[in-house]
Amino acid sequence: MALAPRITKHVPVTFSMGTSPSDMLYQLMIMQAKHGAFGVDAVIDAAMKVFLEGLHQRAHDRSDAERQIDAIHAKVKGILLDQYDAVTGRKRQQKMPARILMP
Repeated sequence: MALAPRITKHVPVTFSMGTSPSDMLYQLMIMQAKHGAFGVDAVIDAAMKVFLEGLHQRAHDRSDAERQIDAIHAKVKGILLDQYDAVTGRKRQQKMPARILMP
C-alpha cells in the first residue's frame, strides 16, 4: 500500500482580474506539483482523471463521448506539435506551460 505524499508547504496563489476558472485550476495544480510532494506523473494522472470525469459528465452517450474525445485529442495534439519544429522535430525555444513542472 503506497502512502500519500505529504504536502509540506502552503503555497499561496493569487489571481488577476479576468483569470478564467480553468486557468485558476491549472495554476493551483501546477503550484501544488511544483512546491508539493507530487511529481510530473502524478500531475498528469490527476489531470487525466479530472478530464475524464468532466467528459463523462458532459457526454450524453458512448458515441457522444467518443466524438468529444476525438475532437479534444485533435486540438491537444495540434497544440503540442506546434511546440516542435516540423523539419527537425526538435523542441522550439518557446516554453510550454507544462514545463513549469520540470526543475
